[in-house]
Amino acid sequence: MNTIGVATEITSLGVTEDMLEGIADATFIMNGGFKTLVREDVLSVLHESL
Repeated sequence: MNTIGVATEITSLGVTEDMLEGIADATFIMNGGFKTLVREDVLSVLHESL
């Protein structure tokens, strides 16, 4: 990922921890796929991506 310049942490995009709630609220959650995420799942992924 680094070789092609893809961000591997959202902090490199300027995201801070205090922004995560707003990002989770703005995330469009779709049904289908392996598992349908809920807001808490999205927050967990965002925290892991910091």
